[in-house]
Formats: sequence, C-alpha cells, structure tokens
Amino acid sequence: MEMPDTSSQQIAEYAMALDLCSQLTLVLDEDAVQHRILEIFSLLFAPKCIIFRVMEQDILRSTLIWPEERSAPGWTAEFPAPDSGRPDARRGVPDTIPGGFRVAIPFKEEIVGIIEVHGIAFPEYQERYLSLALAIAGVCGLSLVNARTHRKLEAALIDLRHEHDQTLRLDEELRLMNEELEERVRIRTRDLEMTARNLAEEVNQRKAAEQVIRSQLDEKSLLVRELDHRVKNNLQIISSMLSIQSHKVTDPSLQLVLSESRNRIRTISKIHEMVFAARDFSHIDINGFIRQIPSTLFTLYQVPPQKIAVNLELQDIFVDINTAIPLGLILNELFANSIKHAFPGARTGTISLKAEEEDMGLVLCYCDNGIGLPAGYDWENPDRVGQILINGLVQQLDGTIEKLPKDGTAFRIRLPRKPAGSCAMRGTYNELPSP
Repeated sequence: MEMPDTSSQQIAEYAMALDLCSQLTLVLDEDAVQHRILEIFSLLFAPKCIIFRVMEQDILRSTLIWPEERSAPGWTAEFPAPDSGRPDARRGVPDTIPGGFRVAIPFKEEIVGIIEVHGIAFPEYQERYLSLALAIAGVCGLSLVNARTHRKLEAALIDLRHEHDQTLRLDEELRLMNEELEERVRIRTRDLEMTARNLAEEVNQRKAAEQVIRSQLDEKSLLVRELDHRVKNNLQIISSMLSIQSHKVTDPSLQLVLSESRNRIRTISKIHEMVFAARDFSHIDINGFIRQIPSTLFTLYQVPPQKIAVNLELQDIFVDINTAIPLGLILNELFANSIKHAFPGARTGTISLKAEEEDMGLVLCYCDNGIGLPAGYDWENPDRVGQILINGLVQQLDGTIEKLPKDGTAFRIRLPRKPAGSCAMRGTYNELPSP
C-alpha cells in the first residue's frame, strides 16, 4: 500500500526534524544557529542550494549560501526583503519557486530571516517539504532570537562586569583616599592639639609673668609713693628749717640768701611734684612749670609784675625725670638773676625765653635787655651762686652754654637728646663747684 509508506516517511521526516530542532534550541551562538539552520534544511530537503537571508528589525543583515561554493541559478544577493507588515508574511505563508520553495523564519510578529531552497532532490514532494519547512520555521526563529538575546545578555553582562570592576576599583580608590584623609586628619588633629597645649602653656607662662610684673609694678608703685612722700617731707622740713632760720637773723643780706635757698627748695619740690604726677617718667611736660617761674620770683623779690615783661616762646617740651629737675633749676636761676640784678631802681625791661626742639636736642635762648653783667665779670668762672648753679647744671646735663653778644644779658644753652634708658646727668648736686 502506497499510503502507509508515505505516512511513515512523513512521520520519520517530522521525527528527524523534531530531533534536529531540539538540538538547535540548545545552541546560543547566533552564527552557529544560522549555520545549524542551513544544516537542518540541507539534511531534510537535500537541495542543491540554500540561500538564508538573515534579518533584524525588517533590515537585511547578512546572506548565507549553502553550500558556500555554489550560488542559486537566476538569483542574486540583492533579493528584496518581504514586507513584514503584510498579513501573509506575519503568518509565515510560503511562496513557491521553481524546483523549491521560500519560507519566512518568524518570531512573533517579526520576520527574522528568509530561507530559499533551490533544486530539491524530489520535486514531487515539494508541498510536503514546504509543510515540514513551515513546521520548523517557528523553532528556527525562536532559536535565532534566543541566540540574539543571549548575545545581548552577554554584552550586557560584560558591561555589568566592567561597571562592577570599575565600581570595585573606585571603591578601592575611595577607601585609600579615605584612609589617607583620615591619616591627615589624625596628624592635623595631633598637631593642633600639640599647638593648643603649647599655646595654653605659653598663655599660662605669660599670665604668670604678667602676675609677677604686676606684683613688681605694685611694689614699685608703693615704693615710688613712699619715696615721693619722704622726699616731699624732707624738702618741707628743709624749707621749714630755712624759714625758721631766716626769722632769727637780722642781717637783710643773710635773710635774702635764706629766702633764695627756700625758693630753690620750693622749685625742686614743685618739679618733683610735677614729675610724680606724670604717668610716663620719660615724657614729662615741663612747659606749665616754666610759666610759673616768673610770678614766683616776682613775689620773692617783691618786684611788681608790670615792671618787667616776660615773653615766652615755648614749643611742646618733654623731658625725662633726670633732666626735669636740673632744667627747672637752670631756668629758675636765669630768671632770678635777671629779676634781681638786670633792672635796678625804676628801670623797666623785658625778659625773653625761646625753647625749641632740634634734631640734636633742646635749645634754650634766654635774654633780657637790662644793664648786663658787670664789666670784667668772668661768667665762665663766676663767684655768684646763681651763675655757678647754671654752669654746673648745664655741664652735668652734658650741655653747652654760650653768652650771646646782645644788649643786656643773653645766653644760648644746648642740651643734647639722651638715648632711651640712659642717665641724663653726670655727677650729683653736691659735686657743683663751690663759690
């Protein structure tokens, strides 16, 4: 019976196709799947030539020919791809060609390839071969898409591994950077703590030093106040003793000498009071004291102030404690000599004093328009107490004094500027030459 033989042959063909397709689904490489599809069609249909047009997203990607040394007669590689939007293409409806057939390799609604089989060995079985080809076309499409998906997954996996490796590398770099930063922070913190300890120790030392200095200043201030009190008391005692002595003598010239001595004591006392009232012993303003000298002497010598005019041209004069008392005594003696001797009887006149600072020190220009020094009087080797004091005190201040060629009496005194901390005077008052 012919029918059972045909049925048996079809069953055998389908069994063989099923076995080949089951092996195809295990292949994951796309190129290998394409070649296995060619092998399956060549085994099932024994054609002379197979053309496999591989498509992706309705675009022809490549064309495979089996066997490779053959080409289909009457066909070219420029065979147009079918329109995937056609209903028959989506359903995989085949086209017949002379001596063979053409089927679409579908996957869902997409055509992923077209197989053209030429020169089949048994043309009388064309319809049966076509049915078998349609039966395995879906499995071929699924295998091809699976391979493409596997390729994409592998590419994605490679990217993920690359990103993972990069993430691990970045994490390692970040860890190393964090460790380095933490080490820097530890070192910086240690340095700051050490600096803070050193600063705290230095602050404590300075506070202790300030406390010592403050205690020393308090002690010195107490000593200065005590010294001020003792000096004023001693000067007052001396002045009182001279006052008592002057009341006991009857000789007018002796009384005048005692009064002048008392005036010198008062001068020293006033300067002393001015000095200790100043906050800075190296910067004492002496102008106020100078302006008081004439009025005090007018009272002492009982001279009307209107008889002698006094002109004072004083810059801001600041001296140290070692210069203040000698300078005050010098000016006191200059004014005293003029008021006492320069204007006898009803004679009137003027006393002028100009004091200014120069680069080298203080310059005093003192003059009166009185009768002048007696003829032949040697002012450089005087016998009067006042002039002796003037010359001696100028010398002790390392200064110079010169007599100016003017009417009356005129002197220029230069007192050099002393470096800070140096002693302005040489010797003491008891070293002044005796008259």
